[in-house]
Formats: sequence, C-alpha cells, structure tokens
Amino acid sequence: MLDDPKLVRHKSGLLVRPNTGEAGMVAESKRSYGWMNMKDRRVLDVGANIGAFSRMAVELGATVEAYEPDLENYNLLCVNSPRSRNIRSALVTGSDKEVI
Repeated sequence: MLDDPKLVRHKSGLLVRPNTGEAGMVAESKRSYGWMNMKDRRVLDVGANIGAFSRMAVELGATVEAYEPDLENYNLLCVNSPRSRNIRSALVTGSDKEVI
C-alpha cells in the first residue's frame, strides 16, 4: 500500500489518490471541523473513507472509532489514521446482517 505508485502524499501527510477529490476532502475536514474541541472526546466516524477526519480528530485529542466498508478506502484509512480504531463495516439500522 505505501509503495503504490497510484498514491501521492498530501501536504498533510495523508496518502491520497490523485484526481479523485481526496486532497480537497482533507482540506474540507480541517476547514469544517478543525475548530471543534475534540480533546478527550469519543468520536464515531461513519463512512470514514480514507481517514482525513479520523486522523484530524485523533490529532486534536479524540478517541476515534472509524467505520469504512470499501476495502480500498479502508486500507488507506488504516495507513492514514493508524491511531483510530478502524472497522471494515457499514452501519445499518435493524437486525439485518446483509445490505443489498
């Protein structure tokens, strides 16, 4: 994963895929949520994607549980935000075990 030639290192240190909008997502996470006091908070990141928000929240002092069902995004999440608890799963309502 780290030596994947399709990935580039963003100025934030996160790995992103070029021409996907992920670099903008990194900036948007900081712009939209960077003002929040996350110190000593528990944060649930549902649809964590590549981990931009999760990593920022951890860096701001939060304990983060991040959910991402897509395998490629999950793998980047694990690299980009290794200090969050990363779970490869979707969250759904009810007792269904499978989403169609």
